[in-house]
Amino acid sequence: MAVIIKDPTYKIKTKGKVKEKAEELKFLSQTDTEKLSHYILKELKWRYISRHMILFALATGCRYSEVCGMTWDCIDLEDKTVRVNKKWDYHNAHDFGPTKTDSSRRVITIDDETIKWITHLKAEQSTQKAKLKDDPNPHNLVFVGKNYQLVTNTAVNKTLRSLADTLDIKSVTFHALRHTHASIQLYNGRSISWVSKRLGHKNIMTTYKTYVHIIDELFTRENEESNETMSKIFKVPDEKKVVSLR
Repeated sequence: MAVIIKDPTYKIKTKGKVKEKAEELKFLSQTDTEKLSHYILKELKWRYISRHMILFALATGCRYSEVCGMTWDCIDLEDKTVRVNKKWDYHNAHDFGPTKTDSSRRVITIDDETIKWITHLKAEQSTQKAKLKDDPNPHNLVFVGKNYQLVTNTAVNKTLRSLADTLDIKSVTFHALRHTHASIQLYNGRSISWVSKRLGHKNIMTTYKTYVHIIDELFTRENEESNETMSKIFKVPDEKKVVSLR
């Protein structure tokens, strides 16, 4: 029997790369986003933290680590703003850490419907905490379950897959909710500079490269709208019709 004493793969360099997922698979359409959010909101209970996290990511475009690191003192229910100034290091320290970049530190506005369920979540958590002798949430974290533990990325993604199967919509990861938020904003007329600041990107080119497929689609749409606008400006009124109106 022959024995191999030298690794035949030594110094071999692999070539090629895993095929990147198609861009259209990285975010939900606005229609599917509405189906998902409406379904969650109909049966939203305070202990369903994964679902709260999904709604928050859709509403803000925050990263998973930013959602986990969100504390109640960073949510202003009166001014309707969220301050992103830290993240939760779930890989190593299992504690607060700095944001991905300096530009990731930002203030995000939130809508009235989001304010409603966040207010309800805060009230329910306060009621539950009042029943306990010791504070089970010393970090003042927003998104903790009934055992006051953070929900893992795997668990949230499992919830997302289950919801997608139930609603017969595209199955995406939690990070895709960030792309969904940005895509919806762009499709609805927000400028790329506004989206870039809202996502906390280092510079506008990062945003452009990430969403170039959407920007190209919007460019085509705007070309068509521009042509329609100019046609209306240059079209000479039919004199016969003008006379008949007198």
